[in-house]
Amino acid sequence: ISKIADEGIQEHQKTSQWVVKLEHCLKELSAPNQDLIKQAYSNEQQIKKLATDRGTTPDALYQKLRRIRKALAKCMDIPPAPSFSI
Repeated sequence: ISKIADEGIQEHQKTSQWVVKLEHCLKELSAPNQDLIKQAYSNEQQIKKLATDRGTTPDALYQKLRRIRKALAKCMDIPPAPSFSI
């Protein structure tokens, strides 16, 4: 049982470190990109409406979000996800 508890504590510490690092990396983004990330992910706002509100297309907004996620992954030292082309 103590081994399970130790593993749980270690996992919690890893998660806490990950959150702290993510918060740091989010602060490294430009103010407009921070705003876009907040709107796209925290308000559960539809991308189509968000794109319309910003005067762009959903595809362009998805590409912008992809570039922001890529910058966050780089900041956090996470290997990039594989690209797929159709």
